[in-house]
Formats: sequence, C-alpha cells, structure tokens
Amino acid sequence: MNLALRQAVLLVFSLILLGAPIAEGAGKSAISDCSEVGRKVRASVVKSPASLLPIVRKTLAANEDCACEIVRAAILAVESDPDLIREIVITALETLESRAAEIAECAVLAAPGSVVAVKSALYSVLGGPPTDSDVPTSIGNPTSVHGIFLVPPETASPSNPGP
Repeated sequence: MNLALRQAVLLVFSLILLGAPIAEGAGKSAISDCSEVGRKVRASVVKSPASLLPIVRKTLAANEDCACEIVRAAILAVESDPDLIREIVITALETLESRAAEIAECAVLAAPGSVVAVKSALYSVLGGPPTDSDVPTSIGNPTSVHGIFLVPPETASPSNPGP
C-alpha cells in the first residue's frame, strides 16, 4: 500500500477517534431500509452465531449502501466481543474495502471499547502502520523569526533531486 493511502486511512481513523462524523444517511427511505437490513442481520446472527461471518459477507455484498447498519448489527449481536468485532471488521473490509472509513467508524460507534480491535483489523486488511522508511527524513531545524518558523528546504526530494 502506498504512503498516501496509508496516511488517508490513518487520518480517517484519527477523525473517528475524535468523533467527527464521516458517513451520513442518504435519505429517510435508505435509512429505514438499512434499519430493516440491520434487524435481519442481528436476528440471523443471534439465531445462528456460527454463521456470523458468512451472514455479514453475504449481506454486505447484497446491500453495500447499508454497510454501517450491517456492521453495527453484527457487533451488537455478538455483544461487543473484541475478537469477534475484529473478525467482523476484517470480513466487512475484505467485502467492501472502498468503504473502510465508514466500516471503521460504525464499528467504533457500535462498541466504543473496540478501538484496538478495529485498528488491528484495519492494519490487517489495509496494511500496517507506516514504517520508518515511509516517514520523511529530517529537513533541518526550523528557525523562528518574529514568531514565524522558517524551515530549510530538503536537500534531496523527488521535486529537488539534489546535487
């Protein structure tokens, strides 16, 4: 995974932790339809806990716009078990990777104590946290001039290849 995608995922995840809303409902009919899908998922998982992940995968594939409600319902059905939350989020991300931010946000909102499990699932599917090789090298010491910090340019970068 490239650096820009990793940074975007980390930014989205940090916004989730700060409580900034990312996903909004598309309208009343979509919300009521998704609520019904969520109720069906929760009932199916309670009735057959061993089929949790296939239920999540199948329902997400058929109802992409209801990803949040499906993840939320599955998490509530397993009573916020951290190991199962991680598996639910991994399954959801593998099914709908394009909705990673929405899935992570809904998982954390459904079980606020699940941040570590959700973060682990995100790293598992989308890649780990940035490594030292992904972090830019030091660009020198900033100098303060009347409260304005001046930072010397990098000696070598893609835009400034250096000597």
